[in-house]
Amino acid sequence: MTNELVSGHPAIEITQYFEDGDSVVAEGAVRQQLATGAWMDVRFLDVFRFRGEQVAEKRSYCVTSDAFAVSAADE
Repeated sequence: MTNELVSGHPAIEITQYFEDGDSVVAEGAVRQQLATGAWMDVRFLDVFRFRGEQVAEKRSYCVTSDAFAVSAADE
């Protein structure tokens, strides 16, 4: 998660973690400073399926914090 559009490395926090058989689900948040100085906040949910010790499948669901913003007109 490093390139010319971002500054430094992201802060990643896992808030919940579940295991069931060959599946693991991780929920969390990422905070990354952009090259412009603004910050990007993203919530994520990653689903991993394992075959033995190796990841056989990964699905990621992400949403930026502005997707949840509510303006005074919406209240």
